[in-house]
Amino acid sequence: MEHRIDAIVVGCSDYRVELAVERWLREHRFYTRDRLLIPGVVKYLAVANRNPLGGFLANEVVSLVDGHRPAEIVVFTHDDCLAYGGSARFSSPEEERRHLTAELEDAAETIRKRLPAQDGPVICLLFIRDTASGSPVAYEVH
Repeated sequence: MEHRIDAIVVGCSDYRVELAVERWLREHRFYTRDRLLIPGVVKYLAVANRNPLGGFLANEVVSLVDGHRPAEIVVFTHDDCLAYGGSARFSSPEEERRHLTAELEDAAETIRKRLPAQDGPVICLLFIRDTASGSPVAYEVH
């Protein structure tokens, strides 16, 4: 029996972003989904070629794709992520956003390289901002 889902969601497990991610998923009609939520997952995926944990996580995403054939993979990260030292590590919110967006793109490329060349799922990147405010907002990077 074939088991298909709308999306695989890959991102940080930080409770502060749960509602923003859930809201975005529902607005975009991703009702059935698998989740791979691990603290700092994007950071590890971005350097998978130099980090065995990142390679392992990328292979887990591929296993989910093989088993559940999603239409999309949604990869997200957020500001004030402790895996990166929080927002205080960056000189400005803009620097933080630029750095984390680049990490998202590298993480997506890590996953993309492991997927079949044809007919694979679309990879959608999300950045969650205003995490510390208590009212985070999700928006697509591209």
